[in-house]
Amino acid sequence: MNIGAEITKIFNYNQKYSEMIVCFIDVMGIRNRFSNSKNPDEFRMYSTIMNMFADYPNINHNELSISMFSDCMYIITDKNNLYRLIGFLSNMSHRLLFNNVPEIIIQYNKDDKVIDHFDCFKIRGGITYGNVLSIDDELRKKKIPFVSNILLGPAVVDAYTLESRYANYPRIIVDEKILNLIDEMGEEKQKYYLKQNKKTDDFWYIDFLNYMCQGNRDNQIIFYNLDKCIEFVKKELAEAYNNHNENLTKKLQWYIEYLEEYL
Repeated sequence: MNIGAEITKIFNYNQKYSEMIVCFIDVMGIRNRFSNSKNPDEFRMYSTIMNMFADYPNINHNELSISMFSDCMYIITDKNNLYRLIGFLSNMSHRLLFNNVPEIIIQYNKDDKVIDHFDCFKIRGGITYGNVLSIDDELRKKKIPFVSNILLGPAVVDAYTLESRYANYPRIIVDEKILNLIDEMGEEKQKYYLKQNKKTDDFWYIDFLNYMCQGNRDNQIIFYNLDKCIEFVKKELAEAYNNHNENLTKKLQWYIEYLEEYL
């Protein structure tokens, strides 16, 4: 099969962009970890989790089109799949936060115990609605098993700009185009587990812990070990403070306040 010829056909048949929801997310801090890494095994659990979510389209009927590279991911989907996208991002945020590796220690003549080693990753991102063309999505429609990670169109830039310039804190924000889309569908923002923190700015963002517990803050399964996650982030905050990293300090303080709402 000539992939170049197939991609050329895509451009011949797609003279216009499609209006789609476009999301760009970035796992915070990974690039610094790459730079300081001494052993690739440090990223075993991270890689397993990222691959699990990148494989989502193959087990969920291609509702979401995902392009992943290193610590970043683009997700493209139809406007009718907004709730599914919120669920996907909430589950991913939750799984990366509770990125723990249990170590079972067997002690003779004593109680055995399990020690959880946490490595809490945080996601930042932006979601918009606009013009985009995903080459991989078009190839999938033709049942061609090839991954190009080629995304084109204004919405690709808009989603990246939201993440890199405006999200600031460990959160996934939505822009006015998404809010307008929700209004056009005659639905409430709360259905999509969006919230604002007026002390910070006017951006709406995904309240992923609220989605995970479906509004039930007494859900012990979802919040099990949340205190340990907060403790981990507080250690990161202390290190950022000692390094006089004011920018990172503000981000971590914001995140701790968010997590502590659910203690």
